[in-house]
Amino acid sequence: MFLCLEIASLSARNFMRSTVPVWSHETSVKGVPLSKLTWPWYSRASYWFMDTVTLVVREVVEFHYTLFDLDTIQLLTWSVPPYLISRAADPHIHCCFYDASCHKNLKQMPSAVVRTINSLGNIGVWGFSSLAVLSSNEHTRRVARIYLIGDLAGMVLKNVIKSVEGGAGVRPGNEHFPQKKTFGGFPSGHMFEATYMVTTLGLEYGYKVGLPLSAFAGLVFGTLIGSNRHYASQVVAGGALGIVYGVAAHKLINSTDNRSLSYGVGGDGNGGVACRLGYAF
Repeated sequence: MFLCLEIASLSARNFMRSTVPVWSHETSVKGVPLSKLTWPWYSRASYWFMDTVTLVVREVVEFHYTLFDLDTIQLLTWSVPPYLISRAADPHIHCCFYDASCHKNLKQMPSAVVRTINSLGNIGVWGFSSLAVLSSNEHTRRVARIYLIGDLAGMVLKNVIKSVEGGAGVRPGNEHFPQKKTFGGFPSGHMFEATYMVTTLGLEYGYKVGLPLSAFAGLVFGTLIGSNRHYASQVVAGGALGIVYGVAAHKLINSTDNRSLSYGVGGDGNGGVACRLGYAF
């Protein structure tokens, strides 16, 4: 939804400008500056809309290009030992919060606290993402836009992984759910979003933002395990995925390399607008 709003917002802003956006490749048609061309309103609208859509598409493509590089592979490799250790400790940790003999939860936080922590996480994610539309600062809009792209991409991957029924995805016992084996616990989506926010915004804005967000991520970690929503290993896996996506988002935010997607706008010889789009493999 926010991506659609961002496209509409950017298109509206660009349509009202008399100059070409800074990311455009073409500044003239047959030597005449674009700002001095007399185009019908629908030609100008088509140009601005294509320019904006291409920007978002390019960032989506480049995010996934950035996601699969040596740094992210190393991060995934480093996350394996903590995951295996937490997987072995899952039964011992879970028995502190759940009594399987009588199907009862133990040592539970107040439900209002759990709901508040979950709500704060959602507010933080969508609140910052809304800056892709609401902020008047171009860099802030770019950060929020790429942040949203990474968050949505990660949640899609998380849902795909959760759809696979396997031993790692079995949810822990919980008195609020039937006493039978249920799946969909691996990886934790809430922990993904928490660590993704910590990594992306912490790297971008420094420790003054990163430390409070880290403390909040710690609360999410404890809440997910203590409320028997996830095993510790599932929370660790979600956290590792969030860090990987956060590093990729930070690299793209600070990248000036436009190697993947190229495009341009020019005349079609009949007074209209011609667009070209290319991708370099």
